[in-house]
Amino acid sequence: MKALLRTAALVLLLPAAAQAQEFGVRGGITADPAFAFGGVRIASRPTRPRPVARLTLDFGVGRHTATLFTAAVESPKLGRSTWSWSPYFGVGLTAVLANDRNGTPGLSYLGAALALIVGAEHRSRTSFEIQLNIQRSDTPRVCVAVGYRFH
Repeated sequence: MKALLRTAALVLLLPAAAQAQEFGVRGGITADPAFAFGGVRIASRPTRPRPVARLTLDFGVGRHTATLFTAAVESPKLGRSTWSWSPYFGVGLTAVLANDRNGTPGLSYLGAALALIVGAEHRSRTSFEIQLNIQRSDTPRVCVAVGYRFH
């Protein structure tokens, strides 16, 4: 079941990657439950300042293994040409697929949460981001990520 869900997520992301104008990698940690994650970020890049559609797919390892998929709308970068860092904000939906590491095979948790995102991107295309997931279950409450955008 887990392999089927990951394959479906990748099949959905590949056409988006072909049309995307921004592609990056990211990694970070979560709190409550705690684990480390790494993944990819795909986003549209409009020719004029307007909201950006973005998708992220992260794979986590910790107390359990998890797959996080976030679809969000992000504000245009809110900086001036003289600033080194440009802040941004976003809101979206995060889906989490997790397996408990107690030796029981199969999916042990499937959940979703509202995601509030605050971040900043440097001129060098590196970024720092905090994502707050709002739900009462085992969805990671806070994700802190650093990333790099290739173009």
